[in-house]
Amino acid sequence: TDISNINKETETVDEKIKKINKKFNTKKEEKNKLETLLSKTIRDKNSANFKIEFLKDNIENGSGLPVPVKSVLNNPKLRGIHNVIGNLIETEEKYALAISTALGYSVNNIVTDDEKSAKEAIKYLKNIGRATFFPLNIIKEKKIDYETMKIIQNQKNVYIANNLVKNDPKYNNIISNQLGNILVVENLDEATELSKKINFRYRIVTLSGEIIHVGGSLTGGMPQKSRSVINDRYELEKTLKDLDSQNKHISDLENKINEFDNTLKAIEDEIYIHNKDKKLKEDLIDDKQKKLQEEKDNLEKTNFDINSTNNIINGVLSKEEEEVIEKYY
Repeated sequence: TDISNINKETETVDEKIKKINKKFNTKKEEKNKLETLLSKTIRDKNSANFKIEFLKDNIENGSGLPVPVKSVLNNPKLRGIHNVIGNLIETEEKYALAISTALGYSVNNIVTDDEKSAKEAIKYLKNIGRATFFPLNIIKEKKIDYETMKIIQNQKNVYIANNLVKNDPKYNNIISNQLGNILVVENLDEATELSKKINFRYRIVTLSGEIIHVGGSLTGGMPQKSRSVINDRYELEKTLKDLDSQNKHISDLENKINEFDNTLKAIEDEIYIHNKDKKLKEDLIDDKQKKLQEEKDNLEKTNFDINSTNNIINGVLSKEEEEVIEKYY
């Protein structure tokens, strides 16, 4: 029958709606995961921005310097003050930890024109704190001796620390004094081997910050997160790269979420169309059932009329009919 066929069609539409709803819920869950990841990435980006501002302040304003050092650098009355050693050199990121380790506390030592400038600064610091000064006119270079140079020339990946930095030539004697007799190698095994070959004559620093001292003692373990302008500069560079990556990730996530929004809207439209089709079919079934019931009622009435007429013709009366006749006739 028509109603049976329409019912089957309605069931088919129901199955489609269930499948589409399942697809909708799956896409919705995927979108929710992306939104959670987007929120985390935005938090990471905000943290990176905060860190960048902090590092920039340290580098540009000396916020990370010890108070006495910062006081000297920021005092316009003091003459002949140049900068701290860490601010006078540049190196590749690969060597930043090794150079920072090689310099140690000297990274914050102040370079001055001469002893007079250093003495004036020390006098100024009497009630503030202590600092170390390197007068340009008296600091002498330090170098690796000839015999050791012959040994290291035949070794791979062995560097003299001051060759790994760039600086204004007027500071060569200062930088050489601090880094000219320090060797840099890739790792601790290489450092140990080289130290024996040169009879423990010079300090050796690895790229990951271990040290073999003159005489053979070793320092190592967890790299120290010491605040120095060298570390800050490369931490800033790394954080800026992270920020670029986060911005790209955020843009990609937002685009994917927009795509999911469009997909979900299309699925909602599809569900709406199927629900509308289902409603039309249900209304059609209701209409046909009403008409069928009307036809049944009409059929029953017609059958009743036929039966009544036949009874009269055949002289067969119902009890009610006989009672009526007896009463009036």
